[in-house]
Parts: sequence; C-alpha cells; structure tokens
Amino acid sequence: MSRLWTAGFLVVSFLLLLRAFLGPFAIRSPLNLESFSFLLFAFAIISAKSQSALPSRDRGRPLGRAVVPCLCLAALTVAVYWRSIQTPFLFDDYTHLALARSETWSAVVSRSLLTHPQGGDYFFRPLGYLSYWLDYRWAGENAALWHSWNVLVHTINSLLVYALCRMLLLRSLSSLLAAALFSVHASHVEVVCWMAARFDLLAFLFAILTLIALRRYVATNRPTWLLAMASACVLALLSKEAAFCLPLLAVCLIPFDPQSYRRTLKSAGVLAVVCCAVFVYRMWFLGGIGGYRTSGGTPAILNFSALRTAKALFYRQWAILSWPVNWSLDLDSFLKFGFILMVAASLLAVVYCRPKRAVFVACIALVLAAALPAQQLLLIGADLAGARVLYLPTLGIALLWGVLFETSTKWQASASVAGGLLFFQVAALEHNMTIWKDVARLSHETCASFAKEIGPGEQSVRVRDLPRMRNGVFFLTNGFAECVGKPGRIIVDDGSQASFTWSDAATRIVPVDGSSPNKRK
Repeated sequence: MSRLWTAGFLVVSFLLLLRAFLGPFAIRSPLNLESFSFLLFAFAIISAKSQSALPSRDRGRPLGRAVVPCLCLAALTVAVYWRSIQTPFLFDDYTHLALARSETWSAVVSRSLLTHPQGGDYFFRPLGYLSYWLDYRWAGENAALWHSWNVLVHTINSLLVYALCRMLLLRSLSSLLAAALFSVHASHVEVVCWMAARFDLLAFLFAILTLIALRRYVATNRPTWLLAMASACVLALLSKEAAFCLPLLAVCLIPFDPQSYRRTLKSAGVLAVVCCAVFVYRMWFLGGIGGYRTSGGTPAILNFSALRTAKALFYRQWAILSWPVNWSLDLDSFLKFGFILMVAASLLAVVYCRPKRAVFVACIALVLAAALPAQQLLLIGADLAGARVLYLPTLGIALLWGVLFETSTKWQASASVAGGLLFFQVAALEHNMTIWKDVARLSHETCASFAKEIGPGEQSVRVRDLPRMRNGVFFLTNGFAECVGKPGRIIVDDGSQASFTWSDAATRIVPVDGSSPNKRK
C-alpha cells in the first residue's frame, strides 16, 4: 500500500512541478495539487513499516551542549529576516500606533480588560495591546525598531521550538532541523514582517513556554513547574484566542513519552480549567463569543459549516503548510529549483524514514488541534493572505519533519532531506518576503504622494475604492488616514461623493474627474 501512495505522490508532485515551471496552463490554482501532495506523502509514511519507539539517546541531558545549535539557529533566523527590518508600516499598523500614541496606561488597561467594547475590535487580547503601548514608549514611530522586535521574538520562538524538541527526546540534530524549519517556514512572512500580527508572536511564545513547563513537570513532578505552566497558559490566552487549543496540544504530546501519560493528562486537565476560567471572563468582557463580525454584525465564528471546516482542517491548510508559496507573481529560478529539491527530499523521507506511527500521527493531530480555534479562517488562498493564523500549527509540521529526520535509516538520506527541505523554505521565504516588501513600499509611497496631492488645509477629502489586498498583502483600506498623516481630514468610503479613487492602471490614487486639485483651482 505504501508503494501505491508513493506512486500517487510522485504523479501529483510532477504536476505541481509543471505548474511551478510552466505557469497556469491547464492548472489554474496549485492549491489542490499542494494538498493532495502532502496527503499522499503522509499516507505513504503512515502505511510503511514503522519503528517501535523513538531512539532513546540523550535522554539524561535533554538540553546539553545546546549553545552551538542555538547560536546557529539565531544566526539563521536573523539572516533570513534581516531585509524585513526596513519595511514600512502597513495597514492596521497605523491604527495600533495611533492608539499607542494617544492612550494612557490606565486607558489601555481599561479598554483591553475592563470596558466592554461597543464596536470595532471584538477581541480579547490585552497583553498584545499592552505590548503596543509599552513598545511605543521606546520605539516611537521608528518602523525598523518595531520590525526588529518582531524578528527578535520570532528568533526566541525558534529557539524554544528547539528546546521543546529536546524535551520530547529528539536528538540535537533532529531538534535543530525542526527548529530551523520553523524559523524559515515561508508562511511566517505575514507574522514576522507585519507589526499588526504581534498577537500571533506573543501567543506562540507563551504557548510553547506552557508546553516546555509541562514537560518539565512531567519529568520532575514538581508543583512549581505546574504553576509555571498555568501562568504561561494565562499569558498565552491574554495574547490571542488561538491559545485555547493548549489542552489539546498537551494531549498530542503523549505519544512522544507514553510512559508519562498520567502526568501529561493531569497537566492537560489543569490547562483545561485555566482555559475555561479565562473563556468565561472573555465572554463577560466581550458580551458574547467575540471575534470577526459579518456585515450583519453577527460573530463570523457562529456561521459554522461542517463541510467548510472539514475542508479547511483536513485539506486546505496542508497546502499552505507544506508548500507555502505566494503564487501571485511568477516564481524565480531559485524557487523553481527549490521545488525540485523539496519533492526529492519528500521522496527520500518516504523511502528511508521510519517513524513510529503513533508519533507521526501525533504531529498531524497537533497541527489540527492548533488550527482548530481559527478553523473559520483556514480557507487561505494561493496568495497566502491570512497565513498568520497558521503560525502555531507550524509547530506540528516542524515536529513532523524532526521526527522523520530522527528515524532516517541512512545519514546520507538525512542530510539530503534536511538540505532539500530548508533550501525550498528559504527560497519560498525570499519570494514571499519580496512581494510583502514591494507592497509595503507601494503603500508608503502612495500615502506620501497623496499627502502632497491634497496639500495643506482643513477641508475633508473623501477617497473610495481603496484596495484591501494586493498580491496577498494587506494594502490600503485600514489606517489610510493615519498613513497619510491627516486622520482628521481624510474619509475613506465608497460613496458617490468621493473626490479621489484608486486606479489600478496608474497604480496610485487619482482624482475622480481626472484633474488634480491644483489644476481645478
């Protein structure tokens, strides 16, 4: 049966390579090919003969000799994201900056913890809002400092992935590969390069600290670690609602160390109690379930569809997690070669890697559990818009490849798998980041040129048809008035009274009647 799944994987991968090299031709969207490719790959691994257990080496010193791997991992993360530091602010960034600039400490605490929201943001993310307020005190409106903060936190998160892998009894090299994959995973551009995605970075930071504290409690049975686990869980829940999956993530770790399942289940129970308590307070604060709202004002999460959720969880998200490429623009030769190496690495993993079936399935279950709170947002398109919601689920993908690397039967195959996997991710990351930087730069230039266009004055200016997205990147609609620097004067709407509109042909904002204000004078 494994050979049949492998043959199917090769056929689908060949079609995906054709799509990458030749463009759309008969295959308009690559998403179906990407999803099928991963599912066939996973079935081929699961149906093959598996090991009885993970290797038991280095059990006594799970974090021993970690300095060199951690330095290499930190250097890799900073190197691949160095270009993002000079990216201008974008979209919701300006709204968060405006609030951080104008609000007092007490106002931030009241707005995010005590005062029921009457409109706008129906989320409960007080730690994220507080971090914006604190960071504005030292970073001001210097975009480079804000982006440096994002890169720093992502680097810390990558190091914590390495630590968790070691605590799950993976060897140092396997843990380093898993953490490096998490570090350079190409779906993370939206999280790391966009200041408004701060909540995902913080939620992951405290969520993985929760899992690390859980593993320390399981290993030592010390109540101090149980308290640390509960405290980190609270901080994760105060960062973003994605952290409500933590009890399920704890259960997913049992196959890595089945002898300690009782303490793991106890820890999961404690996390469930903490999550329930915070959820009750969240419901009181928001006056309901909260989250994004439909045009009718109802919570989007209540528009539940079993078919849509199944498609998102079990099908679509695997396309983004396994082949995180923004297809809005043509692929360069570097990335096309990366596709070949990725297919080769996956094939070598099928042939030479023999993970314990329960552990491999646990990695997949971890992805599903981590994605569950955002299931209504998982139908991500080929442009990767909204891929930030997959930041936490990427932990499962990183663990999956770490487990595969751990159980390879030949070191040559292991080296090839690691090389092909990381080459593809770095190539895709560069491709995606270039698109992000170009759109952010165009947004900044559009705001600057429009400020000159309207000139000084007090008269209100109406603008319509501002694009929300461009090539999968958030573009102009939100925060436009703050971006231009005239929040009290610019009105963004779609009414007929607007004096200016966006022009795709000119790639800028133009007067509705085709003449500039100065000429009309």
